[in-house]
Amino acid sequence: MRFEPTPTEIINDAQTSFAVYDLQKIQSEPSFSLSALYDGPVSTTWKQSPAPISVSSVVGGTDQLSGLLVSVLRNEGAAQRVIYTHQLPWFLLIYYHTVTLTCKDLSNGQKQIPTIRKQFFAPAVTRKRPALIEWEFDLPRNAECRLQFNFEKAFLRSAC
Repeated sequence: MRFEPTPTEIINDAQTSFAVYDLQKIQSEPSFSLSALYDGPVSTTWKQSPAPISVSSVVGGTDQLSGLLVSVLRNEGAAQRVIYTHQLPWFLLIYYHTVTLTCKDLSNGQKQIPTIRKQFFAPAVTRKRPALIEWEFDLPRNAECRLQFNFEKAFLRSAC
């Protein structure tokens, strides 16, 4: 790759290179324009590495009045301290006493007990503020953790 104008310095890192421009030394024009030109064809294929941590959530239930929200945090790498944050609309009334966090090892399915560092709950204010749940805990290595709780839907009245 070629740059115009030529950079003041090029810094090479293990995986990337950086072109550095000292704008105080480049005083030829009041504006600065940079262009990069490729020397040959550009490869558009790249290999995406799998994410070490993934999060997914699903809502379950058998009726329109209540339900269960389950969030699955999957860690295929080293143990990590994580903060799980979930903001929920005011019309989902959370049963805070039903919040549970369970973990199991991905290789043998054995139950693991995560270290819970902090818990924070801010209840919703009807038609004004959503509910907030924050849990800080140690996500074990090579594990899948499920944080779940029950909720009820508030009655939504019509504005008519």
